[in-house]
Amino acid sequence: MYLLGKPSGIDRNRIYHCVKICFDAAYHERSSWEEPGDYGDDLNMLLATCLASNWFTSNQCENIVEWNDWACNTYTNFDE
Repeated sequence: MYLLGKPSGIDRNRIYHCVKICFDAAYHERSSWEEPGDYGDDLNMLLATCLASNWFTSNQCENIVEWNDWACNTYTNFDE
């Protein structure tokens, strides 16, 4: 219900900033991880949910698409 209809009390910029913090943590800390564990899966699901929603501006969506591409390439190929 809320995936395509953002509740009026939700600040899209605040949600975007929280998602960016999650992405930045993964991007900047990846070299120190022996393996990402569940964080990589959680990040992939978070970004996919963001992309499935209509909560974000077009500029925010462009960034989320880039983050999602990076996360999919990073975490789906981790065991190879």
